[in-house]
Amino acid sequence: MASTAIPKKQWAQVVEKVAPVYKEIPVRQPGADEVLINVKYSGVCHTDLHVMLGDWPITPKVPLVGGHEGAGVVVARGSLVTELEIGDYAGIKLINNTSSSSENVFTLPLVIDGEEYYPKTTSEVISPGTAIKKINFTGSTNVGRMIGKLAGEHTKPVVLELGGKAPAIVWEDADLKLAAKHCVVGAFMNSGQVCMSTEKIIVHHSIKSKFSEALVAAVAMGYPAAKDAPVLTNSAAVDKNKALVANAKSKGGKLLIGNPDEKEVTSTRLRPVVIDNVTTAMDIYKTESFGPTVSLLEVDSEAEAIRLANDTEYGLSSSVYTEDLRRGLRFAKAIEAGAVHINNMSIHDEPALPHGGAKGSGHGRFNGVRGLDEWVRTKNITFRN
Repeated sequence: MASTAIPKKQWAQVVEKVAPVYKEIPVRQPGADEVLINVKYSGVCHTDLHVMLGDWPITPKVPLVGGHEGAGVVVARGSLVTELEIGDYAGIKLINNTSSSSENVFTLPLVIDGEEYYPKTTSEVISPGTAIKKINFTGSTNVGRMIGKLAGEHTKPVVLELGGKAPAIVWEDADLKLAAKHCVVGAFMNSGQVCMSTEKIIVHHSIKSKFSEALVAAVAMGYPAAKDAPVLTNSAAVDKNKALVANAKSKGGKLLIGNPDEKEVTSTRLRPVVIDNVTTAMDIYKTESFGPTVSLLEVDSEAEAIRLANDTEYGLSSSVYTEDLRRGLRFAKAIEAGAVHINNMSIHDEPALPHGGAKGSGHGRFNGVRGLDEWVRTKNITFRN
């Protein structure tokens, strides 16, 4: 199969040709290996589309360009760049991250033997006529359900790694300095834009005050006011987190750390926020923030801690902080999640550990031997002599 490369200077023209509804496509070149295309769609939303452009030719494996967990993705990881492999052909998809409709998916051409190919929709790529035998999707739970439904119609298996609402349980015998540091990193690394990010911290009431002090100190050390605020993928993500905070405050929540109304240098920045006194009536109790916002909840018993940890549609990752291994294992067995890290942050991961979720966080596993098993099939062959 022949392949060709698209020169960097031609990308803006290609995007304009394929997606003419985009009104503004200013391009800057921040580095030798990428071009950042800032797109304003119909004057409403703003999203950053990262295009990795080395000296490589386009082959059946090419970068997938996406907004924040949009529709029309066949194989995706995170909200920036990954690889899309569809047998003998592939395409680069531009995704309008404000809609779940495949009508807002645009495809850049792949040139094969002098001919351009444009996969039209997700359903076309997953259909029986393609070489796809299994789909691996990482993204939001809502889009994961769409992918799973489409795949099910053609009896094609899927591996889904979806959303999360990772709890961190901090017990009365925990190393508070360690727990605070790990909760801060677990909640705010990559601006909280990790499916395994710590979203709610469940603290035993007897150490709530001391832990809060340790948490404030850990945030001040890791994210000092003198430095720029963390960057999110787009301003819509910032607005979402601000709305969650506002809703919590209107229902009795208190800001332990952060001020979402503080003016930042760009609309895509937001400093870490910790909301205290969170209750089940608040939107942030159930909603995945996917940003630098974390909730603080107080409990008196192990049973209550487990109930709050499991009171979510998600079940991807979690963490427990205690010096009593038996207690840690009790929590670990009771928490409904694909991973429980005792005295380690919820975003902890290792290549050798199988990674995946439960409930609305998906099914199937990546990494290690278990991950390899996802991509092979067992076939029985018998011979009678």
